[in-house]
Amino acid sequence: MEPGELEVDEDLLLKFQHALASHQIELRFFYGDWDSLRLANRADLVLSSETVYSLSSLPSLCRVLHSLCWPTSKDQQDAGMAPNSTLCLVAAKVLYFGVGGGVDAFVRELEIQGGWHSLKRTQVMGVGRAVIQAGWLT
Repeated sequence: MEPGELEVDEDLLLKFQHALASHQIELRFFYGDWDSLRLANRADLVLSSETVYSLSSLPSLCRVLHSLCWPTSKDQQDAGMAPNSTLCLVAAKVLYFGVGGGVDAFVRELEIQGGWHSLKRTQVMGVGRAVIQAGWLT
């Protein structure tokens, strides 16, 4: 194994599942066409990775993220996991060659839809990557 990697075996998986259950944590995973998702509940934590590659999917992705997030002002972004708040993080390449999407396109769409963003992390070596926190006032 390389440094920073984690081997997931059956024992680790069972312990992880037990820890989730004992802390009443529910995980939900989604994939596919964003327009087909109809989610009724808001989330405490939203993690999205490699989802901003297609320009045509950015409007529907932002709508889904908005529907999952509690309203949060940009000055509350570091308040932690307070009740009725959502930490929404989107990890992506700076640019997806050949398809036009990337961090800048996502940020533009986020702003068009009334959202705010904060750059949390960047990687400039190799393929440029970033982690963006997203939120909405309403």
